[in-house]
Amino acid sequence: MVEAAASVAQTEAQLLDQVGARGWTEPDQERLVTAHALAARLFDGRSRITGKPFLGHVVRTASFADDAGERTDVVLAGLLHSAYTRGDFGDGTREVTPGKRAAVTAAAGPTVELIVLAYTTIPFDRPDVDALCQGPPVEHLTRDVFALRMANNLDELLEREHWNYTNPEQWAELYALCVRAARHQGMDRIADRMELGLVADDVVRPKRRHPRGLRRFTRRASLRQQP
Repeated sequence: MVEAAASVAQTEAQLLDQVGARGWTEPDQERLVTAHALAARLFDGRSRITGKPFLGHVVRTASFADDAGERTDVVLAGLLHSAYTRGDFGDGTREVTPGKRAAVTAAAGPTVELIVLAYTTIPFDRPDVDALCQGPPVEHLTRDVFALRMANNLDELLEREHWNYTNPEQWAELYALCVRAARHQGMDRIADRMELGLVADDVVRPKRRHPRGLRRFTRRASLRQQP
């Protein structure tokens, strides 16, 4: 049985071990080192709401994407998925610029850069998740971005990133919907981990930070979302 937070890489070395075990080629592992070096520069000194280093978040996002069986470019995009919104390129802006795109392309390649750009610009609100729960499976860039979103959301869920400052039931409901969308899109591995994370009281955050009824609520939310 899969565990929600089991075997997630926390460092570059652990991530290299993980992808090496899955058969990544030496050139692709070298791309990972280069992408991680850029991520380390862009997110230096930045933290998540939980207080954890932002660099750890992007490493875990990449790790979850790899664990879910996503292709190399999606995993590498995990390391840089927040580059254009949270990364410090030294120009004091949060805009996508040709110079920033060139830096990401140089570090990870043009396909990875396109995924990062699409991650930044394609909307991902509740109606968008609803749409992914029906119809034919998405393909190509849309699928890559959705897979990356799920890896990001899984790490946010396990960190309880939003639990401490906003309505936890609202986030639990959204994540339950994401589980349903992931299953519809054939991403069962990551859906399994998100389902377990929804009912886990002791993942990263201590129990006292969680409402007493969260476990029951998230179970009900998952059942309500069943077709």
